[in-house]
This record gives sequence, C-alpha cells and structure tokens, in this order.
Amino acid sequence: MDIKQLAPIAAIALTAILGSSCSDPSHNAPGQGTASSNPAESPVHSESHSQSYSKAAQETASMDQSHNAHADQSLNTQNAASTGHNHDSHAHQSLEVSANQPIPSIDLIVHQDDVMGWNLEIQVANFRFAPENVNQESKTYEGHAHLYINGKKIARLYGPWRHVASLEPGENQVKVTLNANGHESLSYQGKEISDTETIQVPTNQ
Repeated sequence: MDIKQLAPIAAIALTAILGSSCSDPSHNAPGQGTASSNPAESPVHSESHSQSYSKAAQETASMDQSHNAHADQSLNTQNAASTGHNHDSHAHQSLEVSANQPIPSIDLIVHQDDVMGWNLEIQVANFRFAPENVNQESKTYEGHAHLYINGKKIARLYGPWRHVASLEPGENQVKVTLNANGHESLSYQGKEISDTETIQVPTNQ
C-alpha cells in the first residue's frame, strides 16, 4: 500500500485516541482535583461550617438578651420618673391672691346621708370650678378643690358636691382647699384658703 494512502488512516486513528484521552475525567488540568458532590466525602468541612453557625447563633442570642435588658431598664426609669411627677402624690406650692382682686372663699358643709355616709357641699365665692382648664395656666379665680381626710389627700373636686361613703371610727378631720389650674393651693396674706369640718363617727362597742 502506498504511503500516501496510509496517511489518512493514521490521522483518523490519532484523532480517535486523542478524543478518548480528553473525555476521561481522570485527566484534569495539572494541579486540579476532581470535585465531589457528596457531602459525606467532606466531613471536616461540614463540621466546621456547623460549628461556625452555632457560634454565630449564640452571639446573636446574647446580643438580643442585652438589648432586651437595656430596654426594660429604660422603661422602668421612665415609669419611675412619670410616677414621681404625679400631681396627686406630692405637696403643692402656694399661689398668693392679690389684694387688688375679689378674694376667693370656701365654706364646707357636711350633710348626713340618709342611706350611708356623708354628702359634702362646697360653697365658693369669687371662684369658679374649671375642670376644662386643669393643668393649664394658673389663675387665682378658677381651678378646682382638693379633699383631705385626716391629713391624707383623697381626691380632686371639680364641682360643689362629693359623697363620702365611710370614715374611720372616732374623730375625722375633713378639709377642702381651693386650688388653681396648676394645682397650687390658693392663699391670701399667707393663709391657705380652705375649710375644715370634724365628723365624729361612733366607735363600735
């Protein structure tokens, strides 16, 4: 057979051999290994990833606990400050009435209730009950009243009547003061504008 006839046959055989070699997965580029898709074949990598995730979760939980504790502390501080500013929980300042205006006055009258307790009638002069203006600018001719029993503040009064259901046995001091919109006790010439009555309650034998 002529050499020229053998050349095409040899070229075909060489091409077949080279194609088979390139398709073999074991013949990768130098320095490259064969990647595996089975997680079981990489136990070290899987365990390291799990530990990193667990540590991150613990750090996040710790940060959440710290944030919640700080929020609770801030809320408690705000509540304490709000409670300390309650107008009904502390002594009130005095607001002096000028001699150039009509002087407010108050008269407390106690009525025995036919069913139970006592009805307090508060008569005022040169003064107006103004519940719509409470906590607003103080004026010496309007506001509300404060009720005290035995030195303890019981309530604000926004009108001329108040029912008291019960009192302690013995002598009870009932006092009503006139107060401005800002809760200051009205006074004239340094004397508080108020009235006090004594209610005697029989002691049970």
